[in-house]
Amino acid sequence: MNYKVLLFEAILLLLRNLQFNEAVTCNGFVQPGNACCGSQGYSTSTQTCCNGFIKTGNACCNGQGYSIATQICCNGFIKTGNACCNGQGYSNATQKCCNGFIKTGNACCNGQEYSTTTQTCCNGFIKTGNACCNGQGYATATETCCDGFIKTGNACCNGQGYSNATQICCNGFIKTGNACCDGQGYSTSTQTCCNGFIETGNACCNGQGYSNATQKCCNGFIKTGNACCNGEGYSNATQICCNGFIKTGNACCNGEGYSTATQTCCNGFIKTGNACCNSQGYSNATQICCNGFIKTGNACCNGQGYSTATETCCDGFIETGNACCNSQGYSTATQTCCNGFIETGNACCNSQGYSTATQICCDGFIKTGDACCNGQGYSTASETCCDGFIETGNECCNGQGYSTANQTCCNGFIETGNACCNSQGYSTATQICCYGFIKTGNACCNGQGYSTATETCCDGFIETGNECCNGQGYSTATETCCTGFIKPIGAC
Repeated sequence: MNYKVLLFEAILLLLRNLQFNEAVTCNGFVQPGNACCGSQGYSTSTQTCCNGFIKTGNACCNGQGYSIATQICCNGFIKTGNACCNGQGYSNATQKCCNGFIKTGNACCNGQEYSTTTQTCCNGFIKTGNACCNGQGYATATETCCDGFIKTGNACCNGQGYSNATQICCNGFIKTGNACCDGQGYSTSTQTCCNGFIETGNACCNGQGYSNATQKCCNGFIKTGNACCNGEGYSNATQICCNGFIKTGNACCNGEGYSTATQTCCNGFIKTGNACCNSQGYSNATQICCNGFIKTGNACCNGQGYSTATETCCDGFIETGNACCNSQGYSTATQTCCNGFIETGNACCNSQGYSTATQICCDGFIKTGDACCNGQGYSTASETCCDGFIETGNECCNGQGYSTANQTCCNGFIETGNACCNSQGYSTATQICCYGFIKTGNACCNGQGYSTATETCCDGFIETGNECCNGQGYSTATETCCTGFIKPIGAC
């Protein structure tokens, strides 16, 4: 056995062992892994290549491997942590490097560690708080720095601390409130400043405070209401100012107040209703003005009122109905006008009324149905007209009626089915016409019928399958054609 044979067998053995693992070719040799380190293979998921040698880890430090998830390379040495401090490793999540020394905390102050959550660095010294005031620490949540001194509050007033939530600085003095009035504090929610004096309310009237929610300033005097009328206050929700006088209502009529909801103004007089008719008031919801007189209804007919919902005006007379026929009223819902006479129905046939829903006019006569055939009525839903005769069905075949739902006309004869094959009827749902003969299936093969769902035509013969291979049928779902032979998929 020569060298080449031995090499081939060794490669075959190696390939067999690596059949289900990663493999890479390094310098012409197949090696396990997904990367090369010189002529050796290795897996980058757990190893790395350091100076030509495979090491455990994912990074190199002075020729050694390490994991960057938990270690770091400090001055050529592997250390635990994610940062370096003077050649040592540490975790910057909980520690800090202060002047080359590892300290617990997240900040440095003059070489010492501290936590910024509760402390701060003031002039090189660690102090409690989150801000500095003249070298001392304090908490800004409850304190402030006033002229270099720590005071309680969040604002300064002449060197003193105060809370601006409840207090204010007025001319250098701390006062209760949120606004200043001539050096005094007050609350704008219930008080106002009028000419330098604190008053109750939210507005001023001639130096006095008042609430504009319920009061009004009229000519310098505080009045109850939300509007003024000749110096007096009133509520415009229920009252109105008419010629300088307060009146009940929402409109004026000749100096008097009235409510437009139930009244109107007719020629200077207040009347009940919402419209005027010759100086009288009326409601146009149920009444109408006809020639100056109030009448019941919503339309006028020769001076009289009537309701168009049930009546109409025919030649000056009120009639029952919604249309006129020779001066008489009738309802178009159930009646019609034929040559001046009222008839039952919705159409006319030779002066007679009929309903088009069930009847038709054929040659001047009323017939039952919706179509005419030689003067007779019939229903197109189940019948048809063939050569002047009424037949059952919806189509004609040589003078006979038939239903296209399950029949067809073949050379003048009625046959069962929906298609013709050499004068015979058949159903295309399950049959086919092959060379003039009816066969079962949906395709033809050399005069025979077959189903393309499970069969195919190969060189004039019906075979099982959906494709042909050298005259034989096969299913492409599970088989393939290999140089004229049917094989299982993947066997070529």
